[in-house]
Amino acid sequence: MIMKSQMDIRIENGTNGSNGSGIDAYRFYSDGSDDKDGTMLGYAQVMKNGISCTLDYFQVEEGLRGQGIGRACLMQLEGRLLSEGVQVINLTSYPWTVPFYYKYGYRLTDGRDPVEKQMAKIL
Repeated sequence: MIMKSQMDIRIENGTNGSNGSGIDAYRFYSDGSDDKDGTMLGYAQVMKNGISCTLDYFQVEEGLRGQGIGRACLMQLEGRLLSEGVQVINLTSYPWTVPFYYKYGYRLTDGRDPVEKQMAKIL
């Protein structure tokens, strides 16, 4: 088990949108591990469009959920995106994940769809 108080997150950009896909892939790893690569904690895909982006996919490995790792990975991702010039993050969330994003500053932008909720955060 990874304790959030002991956790240092390393974020790596595995795929750059400049390859023509327009999507950047980020992987999150634990640091401080005995092995060189650390433990993979999660994954995100982001499509950038100037000063805004769309978080297409964000996931923490299933066995690591509920330990504060999602929060730590999201904060790392937001910091990286801000350093890359992004000012607004848009995403589509399922109703059961809205409280997670809401807790970290994301707000509903369109609530008409009963299944997929549009959310955004200004960094």
